[in-house]
Amino acid sequence: MSFIRFKLHFLQRSSSEKSVAVEGIDRMMEVGGIFLILLIALLSIAFFGDSDRPVPVHFDAGLHADAWGDSFSYLVFGGFGVLITLLCLWASRYPRFINLPVVMHPETEQMQNFMKCRYARVLTLLIGLMFLSLLLLCRAMQLEKAWAGVVSVCFDLFLLGILVIVVVASIHVQRLGRR
Repeated sequence: MSFIRFKLHFLQRSSSEKSVAVEGIDRMMEVGGIFLILLIALLSIAFFGDSDRPVPVHFDAGLHADAWGDSFSYLVFGGFGVLITLLCLWASRYPRFINLPVVMHPETEQMQNFMKCRYARVLTLLIGLMFLSLLLLCRAMQLEKAWAGVVSVCFDLFLLGILVIVVVASIHVQRLGRR
């Protein structure tokens, strides 16, 4: 029981920790993240209710389905998408939960934290779009639609965007600390 209390205490923010102010473009990114969460949830429920054929759940390099699941796969994909996007959106408010391999300097810590949160919001959007494209890819492959290739390219671009943003964020926040 004490371990659970320790974990719950760790997740609570301290009284001295403040959330980063959200204005302008950051507010729009948060609204976009909430919109993506709702869209992922609604599409996964709609696809679940409308699915009567097996759902492709794994693809090889040639975009051929090599594993199939039942219609509950849409709920699983959507549930993970909503959960992970929601966690990213929540973490974008509190820089303590964003782990970048950089040194935080006391004189520039406020700006570093601000930029960490901004990059986390961009990652929230990319992760939400990645899960959305995964749902659409499964649906397109299930219905044997021609636009599956386009959705697959979008999925790959979102994954690449996540990698680029993590690298750029690490370098940018580190350089802010050197000023």
